[in-house]
Amino acid sequence: MKINTSSIFSCLPPLLIAVVVSVATPSFAMPQMGDQGETMHLQLRQLHDSLKLTEQQELLWKRAATESHDKMKLRQAEHQQAIGEVKAVLNDPQADLRALSGKMDARREMAEKESKETRELWLSVYDSLDVKQREMARRFLLERVEHMEKTMSHMKHHGHELDAAHDTNMPQ
Repeated sequence: MKINTSSIFSCLPPLLIAVVVSVATPSFAMPQMGDQGETMHLQLRQLHDSLKLTEQQELLWKRAATESHDKMKLRQAEHQQAIGEVKAVLNDPQADLRALSGKMDARREMAEKESKETRELWLSVYDSLDVKQREMARRFLLERVEHMEKTMSHMKHHGHELDAAHDTNMPQ
């Protein structure tokens, strides 16, 4: 079983994406959040609570969190729509795969642009933190990266082949 690492990275908390990963989420790699998403939401909430944000920081946090949530929901809806479009094209014996690829590229570019916009919002939150708060955020991010590393190592150990976003074996 191959696992697309861009899907794994897209599950990470937005602050982690902003500061550590910088991976845009293609609409075709949108994860199903489920329990993992709820766990990360709780962890991010714990970070939020431990930071004891000022009023201005809280406004920045809420804006970034709202934008992240709204864009995630939009990406999920677009993902479902894209699957339908791809299936419709592929069900046609005269399928134009170049046109389909162009649409996929356009979706990916839009997702990357939105990811960068969201990342900038989270970086604004980070920029507003004082030294103590930044240290708390840094430790939180380090723990998340280490957890992700363990998870990926565990998956690879159990026979899952991890597929990097630009693997030369994968068609672009």
